[in-house]
Amino acid sequence: MAPPHHADVRNRLLHRLSGHDFALLQPHLRLMPTELRQTLIAPHEPVAQVFFPEVGYTSVLADVAGNRIAVGIIGREGLVSASPVLLDSGRTPSSPSATVLAPTDGRSIPRATHCRISTRRETMP
Repeated sequence: MAPPHHADVRNRLLHRLSGHDFALLQPHLRLMPTELRQTLIAPHEPVAQVFFPEVGYTSVLADVAGNRIAVGIIGREGLVSASPVLLDSGRTPSSPSATVLAPTDGRSIPRATHCRISTRRETMP
């Protein structure tokens, strides 16, 4: 499948990137459909992909007193795997996980590739 065109991307972060920054990511972005209750990030596990939802949403869940509670929701305005990307780590920092609550399509890129490319960015998250 051909890489997406900048104007066709529905994720707001990707859409707002400068043309330069999007061009850096473009050849690496892959369509990634998800399923209801699919885990995108497991606690304390290596994070392999950065996921940019285009429709639907994902819940960030945390363990609190033995229960799983929602502590955040990520839709097409954001990205799943923000903590490992921003902290330049390959793992989630604590117990949160990211689970699909509404089936979604999005774009994914390997975390290591995103981190390598982001050092050459102008506007990239």
